[in-house]
Amino acid sequence: MLLCGCNRPSAGAGHAPATGPSATHVPQRVGTHIASQTGQERVQYAVKADATLTRLDVSVCPIGFRIERLNAPSPGAQQLLAGGHIVTPEGDVSCPDEGADLPTTRADECVTYAVEFPTRKGDPTSLRRVGDDLLASPDWWLWVPTPRPLGAALRVHFELPAGVFAALPWPSENGLDFAVPESAFAWKSAGAFGHAPLEVVDLPHSQLRIASLGGGFGLGDAAVRAWIAQGARTSSLLFGAFPVPRALVIAVPGERTGPAFGMALRGGGPAVVIFLNQSANAASLADDWTATHEF
Repeated sequence: MLLCGCNRPSAGAGHAPATGPSATHVPQRVGTHIASQTGQERVQYAVKADATLTRLDVSVCPIGFRIERLNAPSPGAQQLLAGGHIVTPEGDVSCPDEGADLPTTRADECVTYAVEFPTRKGDPTSLRRVGDDLLASPDWWLWVPTPRPLGAALRVHFELPAGVFAALPWPSENGLDFAVPESAFAWKSAGAFGHAPLEVVDLPHSQLRIASLGGGFGLGDAAVRAWIAQGARTSSLLFGAFPVPRALVIAVPGERTGPAFGMALRGGGPAVVIFLNQSANAASLADDWTATHEF
């Protein structure tokens, strides 16, 4: 999940090595796979967010196998690791680099770590404060256990402060328990935590879930939603219908001038992150094709 391209895969099993300046000394972040012994193995994450959305405490529990290593999900993610270490039943493991070998000796042993989010970060397209909300791609906090049995189910359960919602492209029935596709480890992902519930826009044979961060766009909220929906409908003309059954849209207000800026992402599921002027309205969006382009 390299941070230097919208849809560039990490180097790892099944992928050619990445190229470019951010690809120097790229470890196998995706990790490796082993044969399943029972067909029932799984990985269970538990993620607890603090009240100010400055820290996530994470446990990673393998069921039916042993984790030998935990890989940082993207270059530099280890810089956000609280205390610079991972906690195991056998003791703390320092992680100054982009992964750590673990001294776990038995199957089903859980490990824990915490991620602390700074006020500012060098990649505002995937990690930034937006008012009281937080744009925080899983590329920064979903560490990768390896090796994993082929076909092992990946699950995440969130414990969130009252009034906070998780915006992620993963399938979920209740907004707290998610099934994580393996592609979340292979491609750049979208994610956020906000105080406004996700809004659902139904399309023919598909659905958009829209998360507006930072209090949204004020009087322009309805215009932004309509613009996003129209972008999806327009792009559907190429295929006769929207090409995926569901997609996440994260709308980020800010001080932008000129057209919006967007990214189409596929890690863990289809998603679009769009950065717009916080004063966006129907008139300013009338000639802006950013949403259509990203869809």
